[in-house]
Amino acid sequence: MKEYDRASKALKPIKSGPGRFLGLYARFLALEKRLNDVSGPALSTRQNLRTFTPKHQDLLDEIQSSIDPFELYLKAILLSRGSYRLEAIDALVHSINLYQYNWSAWKLLQKLIEGADELETIIPQLPKDGFMDRFFFIHATLESHTSGNGEVLTKVIEELQELFPTSIYLKSQQALMAYHLRDFDVAETIFDSIYAEDPHRVEDVDTYSNILYVMEKRAKLTSLAQNYAGGADGAGVDRMRPEVCCLLGNYWSLSGEHEKAIVEFRRALRLDPSYLSAWTLMGHEYVEMKNTYAAIESYRKAIDANSKDYRAWYGLGQTYEVLDMLSYALYYYQQATALKPYDTRMWLALAQVYEKLGRRREARMTTKRALMIAQPHLGGQDDFGMIMKLAELYDMDGRPDEAAKYHKKLVDEALEYGGGPTARLAKSLLYLAKHEMNLLEKGSGRLTCAKDYLTTLVRMNVDEKEDAKGLLRRLQSFDQALNSDLGIGSK
Repeated sequence: MKEYDRASKALKPIKSGPGRFLGLYARFLALEKRLNDVSGPALSTRQNLRTFTPKHQDLLDEIQSSIDPFELYLKAILLSRGSYRLEAIDALVHSINLYQYNWSAWKLLQKLIEGADELETIIPQLPKDGFMDRFFFIHATLESHTSGNGEVLTKVIEELQELFPTSIYLKSQQALMAYHLRDFDVAETIFDSIYAEDPHRVEDVDTYSNILYVMEKRAKLTSLAQNYAGGADGAGVDRMRPEVCCLLGNYWSLSGEHEKAIVEFRRALRLDPSYLSAWTLMGHEYVEMKNTYAAIESYRKAIDANSKDYRAWYGLGQTYEVLDMLSYALYYYQQATALKPYDTRMWLALAQVYEKLGRRREARMTTKRALMIAQPHLGGQDDFGMIMKLAELYDMDGRPDEAAKYHKKLVDEALEYGGGPTARLAKSLLYLAKHEMNLLEKGSGRLTCAKDYLTTLVRMNVDEKEDAKGLLRRLQSFDQALNSDLGIGSK
């Protein structure tokens, strides 16, 4: 019923134990409710600073020297409302070591940690005599988008599955890991099995809908949206849950109804101000509507609320790139890359801006980094695009030998993976043939290689076919002239 003042008054006589904590926590919730009624819920750290009132300080003073694990958790909440992030982390570490089964304390700790380096320094301070630290490691890694080392994460999840073999939560973490690694087919398959087992589950349905949206599985997303939208035939879940609003927003977005999608994302924020990914999703919708300034505002709010959300930084980079404000785009892409260093999209976006700025050396370096990340899994159109881009960048800088190396790499990879992209393969074959012919004129080319490239090209149904035929005739003339000079075939 959220009658926090009444609860606080009823519990006030209790001076120790859980009853005292509940009374103090009710006081805090009553204070928050009054602030929200006046100015709306705080959506960011800056707003929290503005609403750290004398009554917050009074409550903090009352529990300042407490060693009760739950009161330490409340102390951390209050400290995090002020400018005491490190002190809040210390209080949470102390609380968790005294009682490690308060999952809310672990989740708040994750929100306060800034970056993978700080996470690595804090993990050794946490209790190791149970399983909660492993749950925390999974949660913190996925929430901070640092799942580059999927093998470690997989191992930890599998260890916990031995303890909890029927846990849907652990299954969902596997799906989330696949999602963050952009292995959407695997993520979809796992989520399919989760919702077949528990069709009323609301948790992670927003992420499931994100996957279906990216994969453009319209029919499946429509069926999921209808199931959760309410009505006699629905799943029987609460329509007014932010996860469901996100699902419906994705449905409307994929249907081209961007204004309706924005309505759903706004509703998600009204229902739960801490559901901050809605700001990022709204930004995407405004981009689709060509409302770049509204998109920028949405992305900025997402970053203000959670500076670790790489999607908002990336969205800002894309928006400023559309506006041709390349210095801004470069900065925001750099921030996104720092947060998501194992995502090739971040590096390729950086490379594209560097190229537009005429900084081809940096463009090559960042494209190489993207290719390095993709290297174990080459075979997709984007991978061949990276190789071609490197070849083009070297060619633009007047370095044909280096360009030829990447054209050769593209040809080798294309043949290994069953032909690859025909247009790019044809372009690379033609470049390599011309390169060898240029070297032949200088006395160092390989006639047989040039002939092989052109012969392969002539057999393909591509625009470059006629050019290849002409070059083959030139090559034959060159071969005959060379043989004549050497006296080959003369009596």
